[in-house]
Amino acid sequence: MAFNSLPNEILAQICSCLCFHCRNPGMFPNSNTKESRMDKITLARLCRASKMLCSFAQPVLFHYYATGNLARSVRTDFQEYNRSWDVEYWNFEDDKLPAFLRSLITRPDLALCVKSLQLQGFGDQDLCSPELMRLLFNAGNALNFKPPAGWRWKGWAEEPEDWSDYEPPTNRTYIVSYENFHPDFLDFHDWLRALAIALTPRTEMLMYICEGLSELDSFKETKTVLPALKTLALRGANDEDYFLSSIHPLLTVAPNLETLYALDCNGVKNSPSRYSLVAKGDMWIENLAVNKVHKLVLDEIPPAVFEKLIERFVQLEDLEYYIYSWANYPNIMQAISPTKGRLRRLCFGYLPPPAPGHYESRLPDNDYATITSLQEFTQLEELVIDQALLYRKSDGPKGTILVTLLPSIRRIHLTYVYKSMYEDLMSLAHEAPRSFPNLRSLKIGLSSPIPPNRIAEIEKMKAVESTFVSMGVHVSWAEDLKGPFLYTAIPGGAPGLTVTHVPASSGVWE
Repeated sequence: MAFNSLPNEILAQICSCLCFHCRNPGMFPNSNTKESRMDKITLARLCRASKMLCSFAQPVLFHYYATGNLARSVRTDFQEYNRSWDVEYWNFEDDKLPAFLRSLITRPDLALCVKSLQLQGFGDQDLCSPELMRLLFNAGNALNFKPPAGWRWKGWAEEPEDWSDYEPPTNRTYIVSYENFHPDFLDFHDWLRALAIALTPRTEMLMYICEGLSELDSFKETKTVLPALKTLALRGANDEDYFLSSIHPLLTVAPNLETLYALDCNGVKNSPSRYSLVAKGDMWIENLAVNKVHKLVLDEIPPAVFEKLIERFVQLEDLEYYIYSWANYPNIMQAISPTKGRLRRLCFGYLPPPAPGHYESRLPDNDYATITSLQEFTQLEELVIDQALLYRKSDGPKGTILVTLLPSIRRIHLTYVYKSMYEDLMSLAHEAPRSFPNLRSLKIGLSSPIPPNRIAEIEKMKAVESTFVSMGVHVSWAEDLKGPFLYTAIPGGAPGLTVTHVPASSGVWE
């Protein structure tokens, strides 16, 4: 049967099946995997087959734009005292961003079809004709976007004296070994990324890979409004980071943001001098407009900053927080106390490096506060927590998990379990029908590898499963490896990579 004779509903369904965005709601699309690239190519070919097929395929083709050069490989080796594992290496590759922008500008109807963007700041040099440069300039000017340094109608200025009124950027490391590589290229590409965001007002999900975020200052004077943007994922590039306060200009034009992934927002690599000034917290969160955010995922920041940051999220219901060092272990109960009447999900854990030795050797010796009770968090339904945050190394069975939990709990995920908690788990199983009537799922992630002296007790602990099942609680087991790749905390954040996942992201469980 020819395509032209198929019912419209079938044609629309075929196109949706070729769209990563349509098939995977809530996950960021990519152009890294072979399947994603082939689906895009197929949709593009359908657009060229006939006008009728184009009318169905082209809007779906523009559902998402994903930069073509996200991570290609990851170095997983470990060096002590240097968080150097899982550093990405990116290929130089043309991401076709200028061509994508040309389509958005000349076909505003297609710009309204874009639902998801994944934008990266580093790639091959953008080559633009004078006509395209003028088109980009006019579109940016209409939105009050200031042109980047080095702008000229025929391309980029060759000499510093031709840089118009702008100072040459000094906060980048430029690659000078490539012939005709202009030092303003990176700023220009950042400007293109900001323009892509501004031109797609119906974008619902945005992943932004950044180095510094100064380009977002363009949004301070812009006419842009992004009412549809619900999910924003920020992360560093090339082992770089940024300051969380730098995203304020973008937040102000996204008034309905609900989910924020703020990874690599420590800022110490971006500017050590500024880091020392803001480490107390006030400047870190200055003017941060997050009053509608329900879910926050971030990694280690100074404890004082973490406490003040949580105070700004007045509607927070879902929190994930990861630390790399026990020196920056916050008083988690004090920090999240402002959320006790509304927090529904809490995920808190230590991400151990892939260092030699067993997981237990990375833990401190009894000099940190464990989580002793969540009784005040009356809405809490899901808890994802390291065993080490409930029990110190010297702690024996003491009923901790029973006094920690509350009747509203539905799902428990214990991560990096390195020693037996058989007695406490058996007590929990027997108490579940009476004290925890809503409990439906228990997942136990065993730290791997298990030390030889712990194998027998861990095997005995597995016997709790039958007791839980008899009480109507589903039990599942997982293997938690050291050196998890942070960006797996973002749905679709590490496509096509063979890396260790953050335990909370390792799969859907009931």
